[in-house]
Amino acid sequence: MQRLFLIVTLLLLSTPSHAYEGDPEQQLKEFFHDVQKAEYNSLFKLFSNNPMMKGQKQQILALQQQLTVYESRFGKVITIEKIHEEHISTNLVRFVILSERQYHPIVWELYFYKAPKLGWIVSQATFNESFNLLNSYLK
Repeated sequence: MQRLFLIVTLLLLSTPSHAYEGDPEQQLKEFFHDVQKAEYNSLFKLFSNNPMMKGQKQQILALQQQLTVYESRFGKVITIEKIHEEHISTNLVRFVILSERQYHPIVWELYFYKAPKLGWIVSQATFNESFNLLNSYLK
């Protein structure tokens, strides 16, 4: 397991990470396309245009590691389904996405903020194997 983590870390640090561009829908489309291809630098690309994340490499590496564990545990991504899109304000949008895998889906929650002079950036992204986030949509 340590060897796998070392290999993934070296790949992440050696792969250039250009930010996803465009509106939130475009960024999500590109991001999940990369997730489906198991491109492990996708989280770095997702956060790379957010200045607050510049010093957060260790946290992003931990999330990347969690994605690799999910792949080995739940299988490869089969489909991506947008469950919910909520425009909280003109500058803040929330998405709930279901990443269906071979054995168990993963639930994503992402917030995009339209920052002055920066455009749309991912302000927060979480994912887990629990369905608690979906409870409000099951009524």
